[in-house]
Amino acid sequence: MRHIDKQFGGAYALRDVDFDVRKEIHAIVGHNGAGKTTLVKILMGALKQDRGEITLNGKVLNINSPREALENRIAMVWQELANFPNLTVTENMLMRRFVMQKGGKAVDWKASHELCRKYLQRMDLDIDPRTKMAQLPLAHQQLVEFAKAMSFDPAVLILDEPTSSLSVAEQEVLYDKIRLIKSKGVAIIFISHKLDEVMMLSDRITVFRDGRRIFTRDAAELSKADIITAIVGKETNLMENLRHDGGSCSAVGGATVLEVRRVGMERRLRDISLKACAGEVVGIVGVEGSGISELGRILMGIEQEYTGEYALEGRARRFGSPKDAVAAGIGYVPKDRKVEGIIPRMTVGDNIILASLREVSRRGLKQKM
Repeated sequence: MRHIDKQFGGAYALRDVDFDVRKEIHAIVGHNGAGKTTLVKILMGALKQDRGEITLNGKVLNINSPREALENRIAMVWQELANFPNLTVTENMLMRRFVMQKGGKAVDWKASHELCRKYLQRMDLDIDPRTKMAQLPLAHQQLVEFAKAMSFDPAVLILDEPTSSLSVAEQEVLYDKIRLIKSKGVAIIFISHKLDEVMMLSDRITVFRDGRRIFTRDAAELSKADIITAIVGKETNLMENLRHDGGSCSAVGGATVLEVRRVGMERRLRDISLKACAGEVVGIVGVEGSGISELGRILMGIEQEYTGEYALEGRARRFGSPKDAVAAGIGYVPKDRKVEGIIPRMTVGDNIILASLREVSRRGLKQKM
């Protein structure tokens, strides 16, 4: 990809970007909005560059859709699973590519299941093709997406944060599959915010910042500090302004806003205590299933079956519903934003005012905006 430009409303998402990938694992890192996803969406035909050229094995490509990208042997495993959970593995894998009976009017399911099994075996996956996707663990659904992408025999495979919602054990399985794909001679573009896995897996690393490529270097030449400095744009002391939980809020110059005391939830949380001070960001870190999402749901009044207590600005609270939590001054961005956070069929404006309907409604009906 040479001299790639892309603007949205006059602002550059990418500006004069050069990028190349060999038969390797090539990681792209950068903060949100740095241009990583815009670059690969252009490569996949989901967006069109304003300027620049893309070549694959010396051939100039003009990609106008993801289907054209697949036809040119460029495949992608998206960050969010792109499957139909109520359909089988075979139906997801072979969509528009079923083996048909003679005459071409009906699907030959036996042959289609066998073809799906063949694609799964290429990735050393022992999964029954007749299983519905919703019945598979999240990691196996992700691996089916890998197998589906590989079934198109790609020369280039793009992986957009494939481990973002997986446990540590599931991540290790995925790492093995990524190395297996590399061993087949596929050029892999790997996007991740997890610098430890980037350092472990990658052959080369490209850093993006504010729509520009900062550098591309061999992973063996770089330290984590080098990458962070390039992402941020200056040397950064990672320990600066951090405090261990349990410290005094006076250390950050603010009063205690929220205090959680020995909160527990059967089989999910045990004896959790923390403080959040005014003017402070408190990070809660953990893998999928560790309980970090449940804590937010308790504070928001969604989960009611828990032990312990929490106080907001010194006053003990136990909200009976999210409505009560909002009224008390707590906001919430849920983990599954598509399902719990927005109504996709409604406009941006209508979604934003959902929490303020009383201000724009008359007798329970929303006024025309």
